[in-house]
Amino acid sequence: MTAQQPDWVNYWNNVAPRIEAYIDARSLPLVDSYLTQCYGYFCFVTENVESKVTKHKNLVRTVFPMLVQIQDMLRANILNQAHLLLTPAALNLRVAFEIKVTLKYIYSHSDPAMMLQRLANFIVFETLVGRISAPSLPNPSDEEIKEFEEKHPYWTKKGSLDHLAKWNGEGKSIKKICDGLDMSSQYYQIYSLTSRFVHGSPVVRQFYSSGGSISPIPEKERVASFTLMASKEMIEVLEEFMIFFGVSHNQVDISLLKHAFNEGYSSFGEVV
Repeated sequence: MTAQQPDWVNYWNNVAPRIEAYIDARSLPLVDSYLTQCYGYFCFVTENVESKVTKHKNLVRTVFPMLVQIQDMLRANILNQAHLLLTPAALNLRVAFEIKVTLKYIYSHSDPAMMLQRLANFIVFETLVGRISAPSLPNPSDEEIKEFEEKHPYWTKKGSLDHLAKWNGEGKSIKKICDGLDMSSQYYQIYSLTSRFVHGSPVVRQFYSSGGSISPIPEKERVASFTLMASKEMIEVLEEFMIFFGVSHNQVDISLLKHAFNEGYSSFGEVV
């Protein structure tokens, strides 16, 4: 005897093909092309990238985890657009922007080597704070904390670890960093906008609204505005990486990607 299918399975077997057909019919070929080009170019440049570095060779490995993360997100952007996934696209944009701001700040710092090391050491700081905060984890010993505080006094406050300390050890929030880098407009355009998604605000209703109702499948143009911008930010991270670490590259390739970005954006109307 065959067990009866649950109601929800029957429902989904009926609905899923219609959802897929609905999404497939709303592709934006020029947007898809740009996203794929960005991913392909990034893979090309970062293949065996350590052998291509000619400057600051002793610092480059600190940046590798962020390059790997960006490569992952570039691939995700292709899927986000193909499946009209708005929130993941917004989160990708947010992370790309934060990585860009962090690295731009380091590259322009008077002592980039110190700041890259500080960025790496912040992992230890977060581990110690996590062990203190989480009841299921063993607390670090007084000796561990004291040794760390002596090495990194900029992450302490009133004789103990400052749980709200910024990675840079200079007390600078991302907003302050953006102000110093003349990126205040980008902060409000990207960081503030994506905060609505990161913090689960009901304000996101407007991004899922169409014709007076809301739907979990947003308009393709809204997704494209995020995937395009996110991939553009990621390519700019790569370009600044190549300049700082002396990785030879053809500027024509960057220009072609910029042209593809403009074509992608021009392929749909203004997003409302």
